[in-house]
Amino acid sequence: MAEGFTIATFKHVADGLQEGQFAVGERRQGTRLDDLDPIYRELLDRPITVTMAVIGPDGRPGLTPMWFDHDGEKILVNTASHRSKCGWIRKNPQLTILVVNPDNPYHWVSIKCTVVNEVSEDGPDGARVTAQLDRIWTKYTGAEPPYGLRDPAIDERRCCSSAASTASRPSASPEHPRAGPPTGRPASRAPGPPPAARTGCPRPRGASESPSVRGRGPPAPCNGPLFRGSCNPL
Repeated sequence: MAEGFTIATFKHVADGLQEGQFAVGERRQGTRLDDLDPIYRELLDRPITVTMAVIGPDGRPGLTPMWFDHDGEKILVNTASHRSKCGWIRKNPQLTILVVNPDNPYHWVSIKCTVVNEVSEDGPDGARVTAQLDRIWTKYTGAEPPYGLRDPAIDERRCCSSAASTASRPSASPEHPRAGPPTGRPASRAPGPPPAARTGCPRPRGASESPSVRGRGPPAPCNGPLFRGSCNPL
């Protein structure tokens, strides 16, 4: 991750309409996921089931709900070795991951990343794959290891892919302004390409973006419990 990634900030409408609103404003460089704004960074450590897009054999993206993990620099994708998805990733290592706050669908982070390394559970470093799988098992279920969802009909083996972010784009809602905590109202992107992070939001105090993280808000106008007035038309 030495090359770093770009974090871009959207022009928001939290304080009223402005010229070029919802377009990218300033950009800055980051080298680790910790360089994301804290309101987006915290989503990555929560037990949120993310959506991962992988290009399938027909050239179209296949979307899969996944457990999410990272090591602070790279995204870690743990899959069963016998599944088609594992082969698709090997053929086309470019992935996109969407992390959405389940309490507020307009608070999210989209990360574009490219797999730069794969470790097999049957290889010399297989213990690392098993340990990482056990860790996310506990993160998402609260249960003690070992991972409890291996296919009982086969000797299921796993592989762990490390993906370098190429861009990221976060997005926040009125409940998650850039500065400060939520208001309290109920919520009704090493080797390989440089990482990047992006965020997008209808009414953020400031959202960050990079070539690999993207986000969009609801259509305008928006008068529901989450938003009042004009929202991001994208």
